[in-house]
Amino acid sequence: MALPSRHIIYNELYQKESKEYKEYLMLLGYADDTCQSKYLYLKEFFNWLEEIGIYQLHHITAVEIGNFYEYIQNRKSTRTKETLKLKTVYDIMRCVQQYLGYALHLGKIKINPASHLKFNYPDEEVNRIIFTQQEIRELYEVTENNQEKAILHIAYGCGLRANEVS
Repeated sequence: MALPSRHIIYNELYQKESKEYKEYLMLLGYADDTCQSKYLYLKEFFNWLEEIGIYQLHHITAVEIGNFYEYIQNRKSTRTKETLKLKTVYDIMRCVQQYLGYALHLGKIKINPASHLKFNYPDEEVNRIIFTQQEIRELYEVTENNQEKAILHIAYGCGLRANEVS
């Protein structure tokens, strides 16, 4: 699970909006970690808006979205102290864009300032470990009971991630 946010929101509207959006995502059935991540991304966006003096949703323009994008691209990770990964930048911006679409749908804003903006998914290559048939046999050999074997069958057969199994 993600670490607690270091971004504090003072504006009551932004506090309410970020909590309501997280509840909305939970109602849609998103995983708890996903809801928490999107909540923290939105808090960071609202915190940034407060820092530049924007306290109402209808005052957000495409210019601010673009400036926030530039800020995020140059922000250092609190954990690694390196510039954020492209996928993280993309996730943050898509969250902001989706939130603004949600706010438009509910009538909280009249126009979505991020609707015409496009954030491309990064072409980062992800190294995946694919087990050989022998390694899979070895996994089955070390299972201690039928329950572990059944979990392994389901996880491997469905292509589940490790955190999706637990």
